[in-house]
Amino acid sequence: MFIYVNILYPPCAVVTAAAVVVVVVVVVVVVVVVVVVVVIVVVVVVVVIVVVVVVVVILVVVVVVVVVVVVVVVVVVILFCHDYYNYYYYYRWHYYC
Repeated sequence: MFIYVNILYPPCAVVTAAAVVVVVVVVVVVVVVVVVVVVIVVVVVVVVIVVVVVVVVILVVVVVVVVVVVVVVVVVVILFCHDYYNYYYYYRWHYYC
């Protein structure tokens, strides 16, 4: 009967220790979950930033290449095709165009 009473009414130290263990476990689980979520969010943000930077760099390179090609074509057309009034450019115009 003494054991039965002890099982039904455990000592205060046992109850306190069990409560402390439960609180510590809950706190550790919450901290781990928060850390994992923060790490996932940081990784996603970094990946998004890297993708955006790469896309912007690619777009800038494409725009620069297009502008350079257009300028070169315009200069070549102006120099070799449209300045045929000059005697020197007349032959060059006929040669290239």
